[in-house]
Formats: sequence, structure tokens, C-alpha cells
Amino acid sequence: GIGFVVSLKKLKHLDLSENKLRGQIPHGLGGISTLYDLRLSQNHFSGALPFSMIQLTSLQTLLLDNNAFGGSLPSVVGGLKNIVSLRLHENDFIGTLPSFAGAQFLMEAHLDENDFSGGIPHFGSKSLRDLFLGKNS
Repeated sequence: GIGFVVSLKKLKHLDLSENKLRGQIPHGLGGISTLYDLRLSQNHFSGALPFSMIQLTSLQTLLLDNNAFGGSLPSVVGGLKNIVSLRLHENDFIGTLPSFAGAQFLMEAHLDENDFSGGIPHFGSKSLRDLFLGKNS
């Protein structure tokens, strides 16, 4: 797992992509307020995203694509106010998408190839240039 990172309180970038890592994102990750670049793509992570991620107020890049994350996408993801790049494609998320009204700087949202259902949520960013929602329910 990646539990060791919760003690790295000054961490700004974390890229553990393409490492065949397993397990869940530790709840303590939300305590790293300096983190603005989190890349965990192409691993075998699973489970729900922790609600503590709402504390990642500096986060600009969140790349969690090509894993096995599941459950509903928590509203905290749509509330990441500084998020610019969001890649959650090719996971097992279900349910409706949360509002992204608070994500004022969002430029790209890759939400395709999950199991989302329902309508398209509100996106508050005037900078949004890439929105991928294909291959959902």
C-alpha cells in the first residue's frame, strides 16, 4: 500500500503511476495540505475515494485512471476548488456524478469508462476544454 505517504506533510508531487500497487487510498492523505499533484494511474487500487480528500485544497492534478476504484464518486471531488486536471476514467465508479460547480479552474475531466448514470452535472469552470463521459450507463 501507500500508507507511508501520510507522514510526508510537505509533499507537493506524488506520482506512483504504473507500479501494480494495490489497496485503498489512505484516509490520512487528506492531511497533506501542500499536495497539488497526485498521480496514481494504472495500478490496481480499489475501494471508495476517502472523504478526507476535501482537505486537499491545493490539489490541481488528480490522475486516478485505470484502476479499480468503485462506489459513488464523493461530492468532495467536485468541490476541489483548484483542480485543473481530473482523470478518473477506466474505473468502477457508480451512481450519479456530483456537481463540479466549485471547480472553477477545471480544464479537463475524463470521467469515461465507468458505470455512472443519470444526468450531466453542472460544471462551473469557464475554462473546461475536454469533457469525456463516454462508455457509462
